[in-house]
Amino acid sequence: MMEEFKKYRALLMAISYRMMGTFTEAEDIVQEVSIEWFNTKREEILNPKSWLVRVTTNKAIDALKKAYRKREIYTGTWLPEIMPDSLITWEDDLDIKESLNTSFLILLENLSPKERAVYLLSEIFEYNSHEVSELLNSTESNCRKIKQRAKEKIKNRNLAKSETSEESLKIVRELFDALRLGHNDIVENLLLPDSEFWSDGGGKVSAARNIIIDINKISRFLTTIFKNLENDEFTYKYDFTNVNGLPGLVFSKQNSKKLWNLETVFSFEIECGKVSRIYAQRNPDKISYVENIFL
Repeated sequence: MMEEFKKYRALLMAISYRMMGTFTEAEDIVQEVSIEWFNTKREEILNPKSWLVRVTTNKAIDALKKAYRKREIYTGTWLPEIMPDSLITWEDDLDIKESLNTSFLILLENLSPKERAVYLLSEIFEYNSHEVSELLNSTESNCRKIKQRAKEKIKNRNLAKSETSEESLKIVRELFDALRLGHNDIVENLLLPDSEFWSDGGGKVSAARNIIIDINKISRFLTTIFKNLENDEFTYKYDFTNVNGLPGLVFSKQNSKKLWNLETVFSFEIECGKVSRIYAQRNPDKISYVENIFL
């Protein structure tokens, strides 16, 4: 049974991460599924893949109900756990990797847990209505209604189509250099007029409490922060990498004991050669898992 579980573990992680928006919660769900899998008699499982997907999806629905309640009272702006691409080892299908985009995961927050499950299973993982109904113990008619309701909820929401390439990373480097040197004019030229800045500190570290949309405010906010770092007594380092399929920047600070602490994981959405959205994940609980890679 171990080999069968290993065979489908990547799929279970792919579903769980998109359902929860956090790597740690997704791992917890898959771990729970593995325990139930090994405690279930083999003769009771007619189709291993269907059984695993069904149990995973339903556990994720239950977990997401609890998570949503916590997110309603979350301090500041909630962002998904931002994953460096090197950690996303369970994805090998290029056609669905776009659904790991931070913007897409935020979009899914507009859906109820069941709507999210139906939408993901049908639209991303390409299960038909009959298969979805069996996985969720519902009727085909009901699942089709839920799917349509989910699509209506998110169809008019803004989902950026970000560009990912070496040229995109070059734009991020240019933006970072301009921020560090305090060149507001260059910063504003690299941002789209309707750019947005999202920051998640979880109430544990400093972060912008609300989404910043005004291009001048974004420029002033970020140039002030980065320019002040140049005069800081501590040492900083920056690693450019891809994050959730987007160009990104991992920012770390060396403390007085010469130990490195990961401060922020940035990711950038690029449209028409300019930055349209900046995501700054600063919540220590959501970035601690990447420290071993960059520190």
